[in-house]
Amino acid sequence: MRVLGISGSLRRDSHNTKLLRAAGELVEERGGRFELFDGLKAIPPYDEDDDLGNGPAPVVALSGHIHIQSSETLWNIKFHCNGALSGSWWEPGDAGDGSYKRTPAGYALLRLWPDGRSESNYLPLTA
Repeated sequence: MRVLGISGSLRRDSHNTKLLRAAGELVEERGGRFELFDGLKAIPPYDEDDDLGNGPAPVVALSGHIHIQSSETLWNIKFHCNGALSGSWWEPGDAGDGSYKRTPAGYALLRLWPDGRSESNYLPLTA
């Protein structure tokens, strides 16, 4: 298995990036390959004013900040919402266990295929 980790935080001491590195160690311990993408800062932000509509249609959208794990299809786009890794850092959790809005602390593994299919599996962290 090959895993690419992408942290949405660019901060040097980011908790999200630290969690990704820890997840990467688990992947490699189990015989997989892990790479942490560190080029996000070089990618320009999306600006709808610059979108001329002549590119390929989107097939996957990723989100984490609704704090609820779900995968839905709307307008032929697959939306994978994977909770937020850092949700328990600003809330004690619904049951005092670090979960937030029914999503336990964890991470998502996203699989993408060349034909546009995608699959997201949310893996809760074990205590």
